[in-house]
Amino acid sequence: MKKTSPPSLLRSVAWIVLLVGSVWSLSLTIQAGRNNDSILLKILFMVWVLSPYLIQLLLFLLSTSWKNLRRIMLYVQIIFLSLGSLLFYNGIINLPDAKPAAIFLLIPLFSWVFIAIVQMMAVYFSRMLTHMKDDI
Repeated sequence: MKKTSPPSLLRSVAWIVLLVGSVWSLSLTIQAGRNNDSILLKILFMVWVLSPYLIQLLLFLLSTSWKNLRRIMLYVQIIFLSLGSLLFYNGIINLPDAKPAAIFLLIPLFSWVFIAIVQMMAVYFSRMLTHMKDDI
């Protein structure tokens, strides 16, 4: 029986969560905008809500050659943001006095900032570890 390494198991979980999260977020966006007559506004909201998932998909596909630490940080980021976004989009977590459209505007913005911060940290820590190994 082949033993699965933690990064490959985490990679599989992140892949599934990314796909399910993106489809579910899209369906909740469509449901939230069902009473809006503007097709353009609906499309813009769908693209905006899906944009963090798309960049994470791109990073996921590019990550095969990355060092383990950086890949693990990406996988945890994907899981955290996907599940966290769904908690807000489903209304399980609410922002006080926020209209539904605000959630669909703010969560992708927060996600983009979070992705940038985590990826910068991942690059920094990966390089730091590489330099530490070179010094030994």
